[in-house]
Amino acid sequence: MTGSEATREAAAPSRAHLERWAAAGLVCASLSPPSPESLRRVAPWLVATLGERLDLPPLGVITDLGELLLGGALDAKRRVAGGIDDARLVAALRRYEDAVLSRLAADPRLSSAGFAVARLPPHMHAQAVGVLAASVLGHLAFSGGVEVQPGLVRTLTERAPVDTIARGRVALMEDAAVRGRLADGYEALVRGAQRARELLSEADVFALENLPVLGLASQRLAIAEVVDAQEALTADLPRRLPRKPRPAGSAATALEDESEYPVGGFSSVSTSGSIENLVSSELIYMDAPGERTGDVDLFDMRYVEGELLYYTRDEAIFVRPRRVITFHLPAALARARVKDAGVRWQRIVLVLGVVLASVKKLSEMLGEEALSMRVVFVDDGGRPSPLGDERGLSELLLQEWRDKGTVEICSGTLEAEDALLEAASRRALVQLVTFGEALAPAATTRVQRETFAPVHPDLAAWRDALRALFVTLL
Repeated sequence: MTGSEATREAAAPSRAHLERWAAAGLVCASLSPPSPESLRRVAPWLVATLGERLDLPPLGVITDLGELLLGGALDAKRRVAGGIDDARLVAALRRYEDAVLSRLAADPRLSSAGFAVARLPPHMHAQAVGVLAASVLGHLAFSGGVEVQPGLVRTLTERAPVDTIARGRVALMEDAAVRGRLADGYEALVRGAQRARELLSEADVFALENLPVLGLASQRLAIAEVVDAQEALTADLPRRLPRKPRPAGSAATALEDESEYPVGGFSSVSTSGSIENLVSSELIYMDAPGERTGDVDLFDMRYVEGELLYYTRDEAIFVRPRRVITFHLPAALARARVKDAGVRWQRIVLVLGVVLASVKKLSEMLGEEALSMRVVFVDDGGRPSPLGDERGLSELLLQEWRDKGTVEICSGTLEAEDALLEAASRRALVQLVTFGEALAPAATTRVQRETFAPVHPDLAAWRDALRALFVTLL
């Protein structure tokens, strides 16, 4: 190949060059030795990744990511890049294995992602690999990919896998242009990994866990934006926040009340306790004074070794204080689908991030209380709320707490909400957070009302407002 031909292929690669590049990339896979069976297995992964993004890294990268996601062990299958007589490509492969594959394999979120995929039906595994590969490449800000047609991938992996392996090995030995393009791709991945804060995020795991209902890339992008906003809002938040005493303390409730626990009596036995709770059958190990053959008997030995059994008393609390926290999202928030200068997310995305962060933090800090949280999309003057898409996102994001019965997502009018909160305030501490302009207070004075303005100049101001909200609610 002449120098001018190599230049033309580097600028606009021909189909023949793309075939050699793709075949050589498949041969370079680190976790899966090339074989006809392995190529047929990874073919759906490659096509699914093409559905997520147009440009691809060396195809062996997609193979490696799919193997890791589906349970492949990096240490057990790690291969030496033999048969490649190119020092630059060999070095790039080594650095890629260390900077990308090893880092991913050590990330605990990869295990969560793998468990999520294991729960999916088998026909969705390829889509899951494509989603993961696109997410990892996005975190790496990878821009050195090559656009490949799906038909070329199918030809190489399904119709002639044996020829593909042979062609890839020949290209690695004889085609310097192919080796150079592969080295460029692996080096770009390494540079991206060195800059990236993370290769896999909670949003990626969430997308895989909910892939059956997040089939569209636009849906996954919306979820990822809200989760990323929530993580950014809580990045500087301390793990524990001070709580202030509330005038409404715990009160005794009726026996049938769901917040009361049974108390008193013995519930189990253990090897720790006081002598008055000693299990009476333990006395059998004590020798009578006239039968003792020495200063120590078996009872003394069991006592010293901590093997005596004691009754343990059920010391559960009598009651839990009730608390109802309601978040009102009025119809006016439809005007918050805009971005402020210097802020990455739309205002409405940050509002949903605040709701998600509040549910997570309050569930953690108020777990000992009978806590109930409500996210209400307030109707617009008798018409349904225009925030239908945001409600759908909220239902997905808060599904974990909805399943536990802690969070309820609903819609309603202001009049109905006022009546409901007034009734609830007779038996619980009721706190209301309204996103937007403060509304006229209802007749009751027992409801604690707070307003969260959905307009702040920068992310730091949003963080300060969220922290102030937590301090107020706690």
